[in-house]
Order: sequence, then C-alpha cells, then structure tokens
Amino acid sequence: MKRKIAIACILALTLTGCGNINLSLNADSTKAASQDDTDVNDDNKSSDNSSDEKAENTDKEDETKEEAETSEETEDKAEEEAEEEIINALNSYDNLINGDETFTDLYSLEEETFEEFCESISEAGEPEIRRVTYVDLDGQNGKELILDLGTNAGVYLILSNIDGKYYGNMTTTRCFEELQNDGTYRGSGGAGDSYYMRATISTESYTEEYIAEYHDGVFTVDGEEVDDYEGWLSENFSDPAYWWEKN
Repeated sequence: MKRKIAIACILALTLTGCGNINLSLNADSTKAASQDDTDVNDDNKSSDNSSDEKAENTDKEDETKEEAETSEETEDKAEEEAEEEIINALNSYDNLINGDETFTDLYSLEEETFEEFCESISEAGEPEIRRVTYVDLDGQNGKELILDLGTNAGVYLILSNIDGKYYGNMTTTRCFEELQNDGTYRGSGGAGDSYYMRATISTESYTEEYIAEYHDGVFTVDGEEVDDYEGWLSENFSDPAYWWEKN
C-alpha cells in the first residue's frame, strides 16, 4: 500500500515537473520567436535604410553628372558662338587684309596696307594669321579684331574700325598676355614683374593705363598696396578671351 502511494506521489511529481518544463520551454520558444521577429524587422529596416541611402547617393551622382554635362554644353555653345562672331568679324575686315584698303598705324600715324605691315615685321619670321579674337579693349568704338601673327617675336596686330576707317597698333606677346573678355590684359617684365593694363584707342593714339602691378612679391592696385594678390586675380582676371585657331 505504501509502495502504491509512493509510486503515485512520484508519478504526480514527475507529471508536475514535466508540465513545468514544457511551460518553460513554451515560454522560451515564444521569447525566441519574438526576438527572431524583432531581428528580422531590424534587418528589414537596415536593408530599407541601405537601399534608401544607395538610391539617394545614386540620385546625387546623377544630379552631379547632369550639372557637369549642362556646364560642358553651355561652355561648348559659348565657344561656338564666340567662334562664329570672330569669323564674321574677320570677314568684315576682308578688304583690309586682302590689301584693298589701308589702315592708320597708331605708332607712326602713317597709312599702310596689311601686306606692307607684314613685310615690316618679316625679319622676325614670316608672319601669318594663326589665331584671332574679337574683344572690346576700351569700352568704346566697338570691338577690336586682334590678329596673332606668330613670328619669333610673337607679334599681334590690333585693328579698330572707327567711323568707317581702320586703325592698327602692333604689340608683342610679352606686352599682351592673358587677354580677358573685359579688355584687360597682362604685360610681363620678367618672372617677378607683371603689369595689368587697359588700353584706350583713338584715331590718333593707342595708350595704356596700368590698373595693377606686381613686383617681387609686392602687389599694388591703383597705386595702393594689396595683400591678397591671388584673390584679386581670381576676382578680376579669371575670364580669358576666346581665341580662334585659324589653321
């Protein structure tokens, strides 16, 4: 009898323990499943965020690419328009360049043909029109046609049409560098010397005004010393004129 009671107690305890174990397992399983769902949701969020970031980066790259292409197209169009204007201007001076008309040399104030002018500089090499630009140097009387005639001395001929008559002035590479669209240009006196100038052209003279100078580390603008040389150049000398290569 006692053995039966003892066995019954053991069975009861065993069944009770197994029940507790099962409940514990069920609770652990529910918790694990919940954690798995959380992990999956986190992974999905992370994946979504990563996708969003990739999409955003792709959009930015596309936008940057479009801006670069637009800028390049704008620059190409500007060059095409400048080239067309230069060619038209060169054609308008055709009678002068072909020798049918003369121009007044603003240095000697004598009349000469384009051919005579070229002969006068031929000791420095056979001149030919290599590059051409069309810029208003002094803000009056319209734009000047500027011919780069090459030669060893680097000769330029600046031609103006004032009231239907032609006027010309000769200059050289060292005196006429980095021409800007606003008509300013640089003259060089050596590695440590630069002169920034603007010309004034009339029927009697070609005169130059210094607007800034740089000598051995000292930079002045209108006679006043300025510390930020590079800043001034960036603001005032960063719009170069377009030169059309004739050959």
